[in-house]
Amino acid sequence: MGVLASLAAVFLSGCSATGPTYASMSGVMPALPENGCRVVFYRADSGLGIAVQPEIRLNSMVVGRSVSGGFFYVDTPPGRHLATSQTEVEARLEFDIAAGQTVYVASRVGMGLLVGRVHLSLSEEPQALADLPTLRYTGVPNPAAHQASAPPAAASTPPPRADAPAR
Repeated sequence: MGVLASLAAVFLSGCSATGPTYASMSGVMPALPENGCRVVFYRADSGLGIAVQPEIRLNSMVVGRSVSGGFFYVDTPPGRHLATSQTEVEARLEFDIAAGQTVYVASRVGMGLLVGRVHLSLSEEPQALADLPTLRYTGVPNPAAHQASAPPAAASTPPPRADAPAR
C-alpha cells in the first residue's frame, strides 16, 4: 500500500502549479497597455479536484487553464466579456471591465457526477490580493506577448533569403 500512496503523491504533485509566485512577479508584470484592461484568473490550492485542469476561455479564446494553486492573466480591451470553463457542465461568467481596470476571476472545482465541476466567480480586489501571493504563474512564458484581444497569428512563409537562387 505504501508504493501506491507514493505513486499517487508523485502523480498529484505534477498537477499543481510550478511557476514563479504572484508575490515574486507582481513587481515585474508589464504595465497595462494604453486604454487596456487586465483579467487575472486564479485558483486557490486545494486538494479537491487537483487533477482537474480545464481550459479557461475569454470571449471563446482559450487563455489558460484552471490549475490548483495557479494564476495567469490576460490583457484585453474594455467592454463586456464572457469567461467560460467546462468539465461536465459549462461555467459562464459575464462581466464588464473599464479601461485601466483589473478584474479578478476566481475558479474552483466542486463535486460533480463523474468529474469535478469548475465554478467561476468575480473576486473583489482585497480578497484576490490576499489569495494571490503564494499562487504560482501558469500562463505563457512571455506574458507581455499574450493578449486576449489578439487574433490568432496567420500562418506565413518566411521571406526568401538574399542568397537563395531565384525560381
